[in-house]
Amino acid sequence: MPSVATQVDTSSRPLFGGSIVADLPAAWRDVSDFRQVPDNQEVFVSPDSDPQREASLIVEVLQRVDKDDLDQAVRFHFESIAHDNDAEESHVGRTWSFNDTQRPILLSGTQLVKKFGKDSEPAKQVKIWVALWRIEDKNVDLVMSVNVAGTEAEEQERGEDEVGRIFERAARSLSIVDYGLFA
Repeated sequence: MPSVATQVDTSSRPLFGGSIVADLPAAWRDVSDFRQVPDNQEVFVSPDSDPQREASLIVEVLQRVDKDDLDQAVRFHFESIAHDNDAEESHVGRTWSFNDTQRPILLSGTQLVKKFGKDSEPAKQVKIWVALWRIEDKNVDLVMSVNVAGTEAEEQERGEDEVGRIFERAARSLSIVDYGLFA
């Protein structure tokens, strides 16, 4: 199967029954087709046959965290992902935002994670991107996260660049069609 780096064709994909749409790689698989996914999540994975290079994208509807500053809020969600991953370390690389969209705040960073939390496995660096849309009047944080596991240095950089572009396209294109989702 092709690697993450070759997945460039995107299509507008409906999320949460069409309440949200976003441009995602056409070849990425909807995890709910083969595994149970919580109702507050949409999960997609790259079709890469090598689990060491597999990338995933998760969109979650979460209760608003008690952080008024959006930079602190997106960092909170990043650290929450680190906690869920049992990460040995986590580092925020940068935060930024787009000027021409619904203005999510974005973050990229790394986490040192053992695959499936197995102590017998060496921890690997995972590159993670997080986007946060705050839906103030619904008391909701809409969070998109994308991650790709580390591989050899040069290939990892190419894969991270491509997955980073996938993340930015998905974040830039995300559109909330029906705010009734957050009722």
